Amino acid sequence: MGFGITFVSMPEGILFLFLLFAASLALLVFSSGKFIEASEKFGLALGLPPFVIGVTIVALGTSLPEMVSSILAVLHDNSEIVVGNIVGSNITNILLIIGTVAFIGKSIQINFNFKRLDLPFLLGTGLFLFYAIWDLKIAFWEGIVFLGLTLLYIILSLSKGTDLTDEEPPKLTGKIILWLLLGGVGVYFGAKYNIQSVVKIGDYFEISPAIIALTAVSLGTSLPELFVSLAAVRKGQAEMAIGNVLGSNIYNVIAIGGVSRMVGDIEVPIDIKNVSIWIMLAATLLFGYMLWNKRLTRMEGVILLLGYVLFISFSFFG
Repeated sequence: MGFGITFVSMPEGILFLFLLFAASLALLVFSSGKFIEASEKFGLALGLPPFVIGVTIVALGTSLPEMVSSILAVLHDNSEIVVGNIVGSNITNILLIIGTVAFIGKSIQINFNFKRLDLPFLLGTGLFLFYAIWDLKIAFWEGIVFLGLTLLYIILSLSKGTDLTDEEPPKLTGKIILWLLLGGVGVYFGAKYNIQSVVKIGDYFEISPAIIALTAVSLGTSLPELFVSLAAVRKGQAEMAIGNVLGSNIYNVIAIGGVSRMVGDIEVPIDIKNVSIWIMLAATLLFGYMLWNKRLTRMEGVILLLGYVLFISFSFFG
């Protein structure tokens, strides 16, 4: 299976590679945001309930940059980037985003019920990823399980209830269709050149592309969620940011892992198995422990942020 993509020849100047990396990442993030926004309006215009759109289109859409990057990585025989992308994004979401939210929000009270569905799924899918990569590859049947868990999580999320709104649904306009198309094209090309630049930069500095995906790429693709989370804190809706991270981390594992494995074989770098997956599990367990009393404090935010600094430092210098 393939999209008929070949690597374009690029000048070997490292400055150009960094510019290409930054520009392609910016295009990927911007386009995915526009694609999600247009998809949400498209769903509302077709009469879908807002809650359904939230737990399907929007929730899956937050993982869109990682998803497309991972698919193209598999197609270009750089599948070691996939697990680095998943693990790095989940670590960044917890340590950086939740840490920042908790630090700025000072003391956050969590009212939604995450203990019956979201938290068990977060811990369970993290443990299954740990099991799946233990032999340094993800088997086809494990990819099927990931996809099955994705479907199950969507169904269970929908069964929790629906949000009703009195707002008039938007009309389906040419602008919505245009942004759907442009957003999709932008995501594709942003991901394509981002993967190319990651591989070239890794070769230049003799750094594994998986490490770059684990750190720089995961940070870049998490920036929209960080900005959205900060906006939620300013509006007094910090718990919304926490819910977004819970859902995003679950979809990162099961949706990206499942779809990517259907595209092709996924190889797992030994460093991910020996180090990074343990950090992800530790961060996930710490997150679950902090959430258990339905309250996050500023001190807990400081602990998470310090953890992120240590993670980045260890990734490059450990």
